[in-house]
Amino acid sequence: MTKKSFASISFKARQRGASLIEIISYLGVAAIVIIGAVMLLSGAFSSANSNRAIQEISALQLAVKKLYMGQTAGYGTAAMNEQLIKAGQVPSTLNHVTSAPWSITNAWNGAVTVSGNSTTFEISYGSIPQNICIEVLTGLGTQGWNAILAGDTGATAVAVPVTVASATTACSTTNVIRFRST
Repeated sequence: MTKKSFASISFKARQRGASLIEIISYLGVAAIVIIGAVMLLSGAFSSANSNRAIQEISALQLAVKKLYMGQTAGYGTAAMNEQLIKAGQVPSTLNHVTSAPWSITNAWNGAVTVSGNSTTFEISYGSIPQNICIEVLTGLGTQGWNAILAGDTGATAVAVPVTVASATTACSTTNVIRFRST
């Protein structure tokens, strides 16, 4: 009987706590779960940023058309930032200065300028990262734009409607996108 109780005590002593292999496997699984969560969050933030940029550009396009509706002189040939800011037509997600120089900036501290060109107007949206640029171009590529230019200086013409291939080719590391509309 003594041997049996000694054996059961020895067995219980060995079963107390986790072995080194178990601890390493738990840590490995935890690391995989954390890495997966970080990747999902990164993708979600990127998608949210591109959606916000698309909404801001669309809102500016609509605001210009609304402000200049019925104007016989068209859109003029000057910057429109001042008029948009004074009329309260700048989306609240864009930073803007409510006095001279009437500047508007996006989430990446890039300049956002709206200017007239007689019968058309242009929205220039600067400092956009490459992944956001591609998503914005493909998201806005069929929304009534006469022309879209993109790239590091905003000079590369992108055929409308925008395909993923043409957006990928046009967008560089940091981009300026110029949208022209009537």
